[in-house]
Amino acid sequence: MTLGYPDKILPYPAVEYIPLSIRTKKFNDNWANRYQSKLYILDNQTESKAVLNRLGISYPENIDFNKNLLILLLNGRVEDIYYRGYKVQMIGKQIDNSYHLFTITKEYFYKDKLIFNFFLETGELIAKERYQL
Repeated sequence: MTLGYPDKILPYPAVEYIPLSIRTKKFNDNWANRYQSKLYILDNQTESKAVLNRLGISYPENIDFNKNLLILLLNGRVEDIYYRGYKVQMIGKQIDNSYHLFTITKEYFYKDKLIFNFFLETGELIAKERYQL
């Protein structure tokens, strides 16, 4: 186990991962929705506004998309994020009728193609999304 998580999530030694800060913009655990757990990786204002509007979530102001990604997780909350190579491993809790909207910095990504994975602490993969920088 690396950093207390199963090897399925973090199979390499802790020193090989870059921990990323989660800057929460909004978390709502009383959001009536009909959606399954889903992950959105948003990198521009136009797309972000369209996705959030479609889901009935207000758009947070002052996001610098040159330096940050806006991430939306439906039906969960991310508590830890670790990056290595092509994978951005997010670990958290599944919470029905919720959404977690947050930003992370792009400055540490050294690959162009990334896979964002959202895991429960047990190692169960809940959502996955590919992203091209």
